[in-house]
Amino acid sequence: MNGAINGAIVIALLFLAVGMIAMTRQSGIDVAGPVRNWFNTRDAKKLAQRLPLPETVERTYWTLREYRRDAERYSALGYETQSEKINEPYAVDPIVAQVFAAGRNRYSAPPRRRVPVAHVVYKLRPSPQSR
Repeated sequence: MNGAINGAIVIALLFLAVGMIAMTRQSGIDVAGPVRNWFNTRDAKKLAQRLPLPETVERTYWTLREYRRDAERYSALGYETQSEKINEPYAVDPIVAQVFAAGRNRYSAPPRRRVPVAHVVYKLRPSPQSR
């Protein structure tokens, strides 16, 4: 009897987890954000230990919040943004969009896929001694 109750609890928790994941995909809550933040922090710390520091660093971010946090880290290391490209978070493949526009699937939208929001190149600021 006790095993059946435990099994029911596990199944209920599994359904709850699947439901929460489905809801967050629709609402835009970033479930993997803390993991990516941990990786970005770790990468910045590893970079700080390298001597000499690389002249440029290229990074890709899935959210603007992630970009802002990491930009502060790289600024503290002596980097400035050399170039940035900001995108929409979802993209539609142009070929697939043409097929949908041709009328095959007139009543549905073409599938979108999640893409990184920002591609950034950081450049090491010149030191005051080299000026």
